[in-house]
Amino acid sequence: MEKTTFSFWETFRASNLTVLHDKNYWIQIAGGPWLLTFLAFILTLAFGLDLNLPPEELAESINLTTGTTSFLAGLLSLAALVIFYIRVLRYKLLGEVPESFLSLEWNRRHWKLIGNSILVLLSIAFPTGIFFGIGAYLAAIDSVGLSILFFVVGTLVMIYTASHLYLFSAVVATDGKNPLKTSWGLTSGWTWLKLLALTLIVALPVALVLNIVSGVLGYFVGLWIHNAINTLFTTYVLNIIVISAIASVYKQLSKG
Repeated sequence: MEKTTFSFWETFRASNLTVLHDKNYWIQIAGGPWLLTFLAFILTLAFGLDLNLPPEELAESINLTTGTTSFLAGLLSLAALVIFYIRVLRYKLLGEVPESFLSLEWNRRHWKLIGNSILVLLSIAFPTGIFFGIGAYLAAIDSVGLSILFFVVGTLVMIYTASHLYLFSAVVATDGKNPLKTSWGLTSGWTWLKLLALTLIVALPVALVLNIVSGVLGYFVGLWIHNAINTLFTTYVLNIIVISAIASVYKQLSKG
């Protein structure tokens, strides 16, 4: 029988930064995705769009070369993130380590993660959008009280749905069936609320530190270097904490 709760302390220990001292993480797991991210950065720097330009100058800089390059760089960054997610989850849950850090495997599992991520976004955006849309309409006709109510309810629906679907990526990484349904079932009862609290406790302090570091870097390095470092920190430091938390919670809740 599946568990209906998880240990805060066990999850917190599993999601700290000790994994960053693991050579398997830096070399075998993060190596390939990091190279893809770096390649995307170089492509964008050399030939892509400079999104920091004023809107008028940005519009003038759009052509076949810059548009195509920026699109390819975006695809490389997405591929790097998907490969990274799958690798970390399988390492945490199954102890699986890629044979080579240069191996950039791509299979049905990775497509499934992208497809289910889109379904999750739609599952969150559709009901939330309905409440926000009604709230915006009510605000336009000066019904402020009802407008605020619909915005609050929409926000609660968004949080509730996102928390219930928190574990879908772990289901995908371990080749489980019906990722969204499984995640929803595992987070029944008040488990979703504990997941929300866990996310705030684990991720927000790290995000705050990363933003401070990013802000400080902005004063000492160029904008492109600042953006690259910020992206790498967010992808390979903040995400490793969140993914580790997901893996720990999934492992606890899916135990028989």
